[in-house]
Amino acid sequence: MVKRKKSAYWKNLRKSIFNSKARFLSIFAIVLLGAAFYSGLRNTPGTMALTMDNYLDNHQYADLTYIASLGFSQDDLDAISDIEGIAAISYGNQFDAQTMVNNKLSGVTVYSNESYSETMVNAPELLDGSYPNASDECIIDNELYKSGLNIGDEITLTSDYGEKVFKVVGIIDDVRYVAKTERGTNTLGDGTNSGFIEILTEDNEFLALPDSLYELRDEDVLYNEICVVVEGASDYNVFYDDYMDYIEAVNTKIKSTLSLRMGDLYEDLTSEAQSQLDEATAEYDEGYAEYTTSKEAFDEQILEAKIELTNAKITLAEKRDCLFGRFKHSH
Repeated sequence: MVKRKKSAYWKNLRKSIFNSKARFLSIFAIVLLGAAFYSGLRNTPGTMALTMDNYLDNHQYADLTYIASLGFSQDDLDAISDIEGIAAISYGNQFDAQTMVNNKLSGVTVYSNESYSETMVNAPELLDGSYPNASDECIIDNELYKSGLNIGDEITLTSDYGEKVFKVVGIIDDVRYVAKTERGTNTLGDGTNSGFIEILTEDNEFLALPDSLYELRDEDVLYNEICVVVEGASDYNVFYDDYMDYIEAVNTKIKSTLSLRMGDLYEDLTSEAQSQLDEATAEYDEGYAEYTTSKEAFDEQILEAKIELTNAKITLAEKRDCLFGRFKHSH
């Protein structure tokens, strides 16, 4: 009996589908598309994260970046180069500048490196042209190319410390800029940034750091940026917490070393000034004490003089009264 009912059910179901094939296929297609769309949405974030992570790994994306306003010396670089867990390290300068783009003065971020290659840390993706080989050559952001700059153009970069003319020799994308339009802010001009430009460090240090800093630190060579690739970090996805946990161990070692050296540097730089300040303070205190003592003696002398003057006035008055009395008596 149950078997006969099931058989009738499936028979009616097949008959219903057969008699309304268009309706059935429409519903089936809607369900299929909805399920596929939902599956795609569920899978898209992971796929995007994996794709971007592979892109970053292929271009030697720096897991850690350090910037110092007082600069890093060669001794600072040597101090961290042997830290366990560092796979690659690069150093250069980063600074804000302005240049003319499409007849408009625009802000740009400038990066400098010792040399350029496809295997360097934060390796730029060369879209056209070549990497710079001379100190007056540069490669530009693809967005600046879209704004009107091109290979062969000469541009003038102006920073807080000087200016220099460069020839554009290549167009690039940079692994540090994932978004097509977002280029950060600039400390010059109206604060907006139109793109980035990359140059060689040699003969261009004066654009990034003031001469007074070299004199202050008594160094011939200084950099204000260090980029580090952590060994084994490519095994983790940069968008997940386990990646941050993994690189933090190396970050702690590097920060501790640099912080200690910067603390010693600050003490060295301020010790002489503090000594001069202490000496000047001692001289001031001594002079003030001498002034106070002299002022007290002066005030005492003034008081004595006032007393003598008052006594003299009293004596003079008494003598006048005596003289006037005698003169009156004689008449």
